[in-house]
Amino acid sequence: MQTNTSDLGDEGAADQAQAPRGLIVALALIFFALAAICGVLWMRYGGQVFIDAALFAWRSCF
Repeated sequence: MQTNTSDLGDEGAADQAQAPRGLIVALALIFFALAAICGVLWMRYGGQVFIDAALFAWRSCF
């Protein structure tokens, strides 16, 4: 007995298609928020804040 795979789960197909789209939107919002925060920090403090953050991360890890 063969089962047509298109008959299985047609109701859940719309829900599964929405999950990746929501994930992409959420990640895009996070990316733009981080870019805006980095831009504000760059305008306010210049590159020194990023150099200090990198040095802190380097010293805390090694």
